[in-house]
Amino acid sequence: MLKMLYGFIVSLVLIVNTGCSALATLPTSKQTVLHLLDVTPIEQVTNGYMKKMESTRSKYVDLFQAKYPTITLEVELFEGTAQELTERLQSNQSPDVVLFETNQLPVLLSDNLLQPLDPLISKSNFDLQAISPTLVESFKQIGNGTIYSLAPFFSSKVVVYNKAFFNAAGVAFPTNQMTWDQLFELAGKMTSGDGKQHIAGISLSNSDLLDSMSVYTSGLASTMISPTGDQLNVDQPEWEKTWTQFSRLYHQKIIPTSEDFMQYSVAGPFTYDDFLSKRSAMSVVDIEQIQNIMYANQKAAKFENFSPIDFDVVSLPVHRSGSNEGGNATFYGLMGIPVHAANAEDAWTYLQYINSDEFAKIKQNTTPYLSTHESIGSENPHMNFNLKAFYSLIPTFDPQNPYLYFNDDFRYQELMNIGRSALKDVLDGKITAKDGLLMWKQQGEVILKDIQSHPDAKKNPFMSY
Repeated sequence: MLKMLYGFIVSLVLIVNTGCSALATLPTSKQTVLHLLDVTPIEQVTNGYMKKMESTRSKYVDLFQAKYPTITLEVELFEGTAQELTERLQSNQSPDVVLFETNQLPVLLSDNLLQPLDPLISKSNFDLQAISPTLVESFKQIGNGTIYSLAPFFSSKVVVYNKAFFNAAGVAFPTNQMTWDQLFELAGKMTSGDGKQHIAGISLSNSDLLDSMSVYTSGLASTMISPTGDQLNVDQPEWEKTWTQFSRLYHQKIIPTSEDFMQYSVAGPFTYDDFLSKRSAMSVVDIEQIQNIMYANQKAAKFENFSPIDFDVVSLPVHRSGSNEGGNATFYGLMGIPVHAANAEDAWTYLQYINSDEFAKIKQNTTPYLSTHESIGSENPHMNFNLKAFYSLIPTFDPQNPYLYFNDDFRYQELMNIGRSALKDVLDGKITAKDGLLMWKQQGEVILKDIQSHPDAKKNPFMSY
């Protein structure tokens, strides 16, 4: 529904806001050109290229162009390999701004292709404090202490809970920054019923168990894949503890599984979703799933066998009590300035505007994602839940996370499938968690070595679907 209103809202806001700004004065009348290279994926559908171009311009170009008419912003969509992108950014044909996804950032940083933004931030009047401190810290972590990119929007995970279920059970609601052990204990108290009446304590995702575990394992001290990219670190004690713990949660039916979905699915419009179908007391969700719940509540009378859910959210749990790090974030509109940008001055003017309060206020009702400016989101009357939960933790970033590269190299999917097979054997009682992880490590490292020896063997064009 938001997307349907997009054109009308943006047109209206342009009329009202074009002449107003809290930013620096407009550039001189001298006409300049700013080149933006969009390297985010292009969906392989009919008119995919044209649709992507229209999307990029409507999201990130039109408002800036109206405000800064003396800067002509030219957009180019990139299709090619990571190596071809590197060569482009190192050449005299480098763009002035590059738009990319979070998972593409390691490629850009590994060859020092982006300028650090810290000096520009210090010299300008850009208000970095307007961006949520936890997200600023995440930008720094991604750049090993240096800010190389900024983004106006993001999405992260929180825990949503059904208040009615908790009240009926006489159990206290979850709270921000619980530990995972505390959350699982709480989930055990909220697990009830059998067969079609079964309610799981918590659903970590609407996917298989290994994928569900990723929201937990992303915060472990040892990353799944080594920084060198050739070792699978799952033979560590904390991974054995994780698989043993999740096996217990599985057999006690505290977490739902795909098998539960097939066996216990009840009739209704939201059988694909554990929380909306009321098969779980809590679920790990993102902002789009929260919006789905809000929409379902608003239109409840139109859905058969559905009544509104009284809900609220808390932050993801943490692994260590008192920690403020956990989960991960996906950034949208993530941009940086290449080292060889010819028009770095206008590029910084552009990044300042895209990450300004003014831009955030205009866009807050026309995007499904959250503004990185926490104060802007809190002004939205529709966000009548604990919005701070999305901003309370510093998202972690693992550049070797195999989930980042599924669209780039199918062998990472093969790697995870080996893990799924090993985990199933553990759940079936055929092998121990330790043996299952060792099997995954041994077979998985064969794939990792193949990726390093033949990097382009099974690769798609650079992050293109």
